[in-house]
Amino acid sequence: MDAGHAADVLAGRTVEHVRPLPYFWSDQYGARIQFAGRRREGDTVRVAEGSTDEGSFLALYERDGSTTGVLAVDRPRPFLRVRRELTRTTRPAPAL
Repeated sequence: MDAGHAADVLAGRTVEHVRPLPYFWSDQYGARIQFAGRRREGDTVRVAEGSTDEGSFLALYERDGSTTGVLAVDRPRPFLRVRRELTRTTRPAPAL
C-alpha cells in the first residue's frame, strides 16, 4: 500500500481497486481447457457453442442475468472473446 492509499484508509475514505479476473488453462490429452471468471454454487450453466458430446464446447456461467464465468474445451477464439468482455465488466472491489 502506498502513502496515498494509506492516507485515504486512515481518513475513512473508500478506496477501490480492480481484482484481476481469475483465469486458468490446461492441456489434457490433446484438449485445451480454459476457464475465466468467478463461479458460485447456484450459477446457471449454459452450453453456448458446440456440444459436450463432441468434446468441444463453450459454456457460460450466469447469475442474475449476467455472465460471471466461461469454460471452454477446444474453443480458444470464442473463449477469448467472452473473457475480454468479462474483464471489461469486472467491477471494482473495496479495499480492506
